[in-house]
Amino acid sequence: MCNDAVSSRATDPPFAKPDRFGVGQAPASRYLSQVNCPACDQTLNESDPACSCCGFCLAQADATFGLPPHIGAPITDHDHHLSSAAHRRLRTAIRAFVKRYPQVQLTLLLHDKPEGHQDKAYLFWLFNRSTTHTAMQTGGGNRQLLLWIQPTARLAALMLGYGLEPILSPEQHLTPCLQAGYSQLAKGQIANAALTIIEQLQQQLQNLATQLPTTFGWAPDELWQSMDDPQALLTLQPESRQLLHY
Repeated sequence: MCNDAVSSRATDPPFAKPDRFGVGQAPASRYLSQVNCPACDQTLNESDPACSCCGFCLAQADATFGLPPHIGAPITDHDHHLSSAAHRRLRTAIRAFVKRYPQVQLTLLLHDKPEGHQDKAYLFWLFNRSTTHTAMQTGGGNRQLLLWIQPTARLAALMLGYGLEPILSPEQHLTPCLQAGYSQLAKGQIANAALTIIEQLQQQLQNLATQLPTTFGWAPDELWQSMDDPQALLTLQPESRQLLHY
């Protein structure tokens, strides 16, 4: 068994972005122009109406998969895999996550994929046909994060909206979260696995937040306190000197 991280935009273009199971983001020159077919991984132009290799598109997926299951936030568990106590624990954890990161909408879906279909293509279709985001939340405005667990197969996957792709890398940030919950999921401990993955997602976002000062070249507080010393500027990094020279 394996746990896979998937990233795609939540709009109606027919294909997923080049971010696929555990793979990082595409080079900037390809980021907006090329995509990978979620069914066969063929590289295509984003404007192509269907995959020239296998014919996949959302319209075909609609015909193949039928009506999508209703996905409601924050938890969807149609077959009642969770006990009432586990449901409350997960709802509390998701609410705490969203309260801390209100820009992100996190949804947990417990749903077994129909037999005979590929996980990646099915999840891409689920995400794009999901009712958890509105028509206005497309493109960069979609910051949906969907945690999909297949209880019977004991598999987990994460898919994020286009608005989160510049921030979260599937390989660097999402795959470690899934790996953290793998052992619990393999034992059938669905609620514990989901809680572990959510905790790891929160930790990943926290780590990104603490890296922001370095990302933007902000100088440490002690450097501002030493501004009366002319030699202080000589010890700063180039990006810090630029910030201090107005």
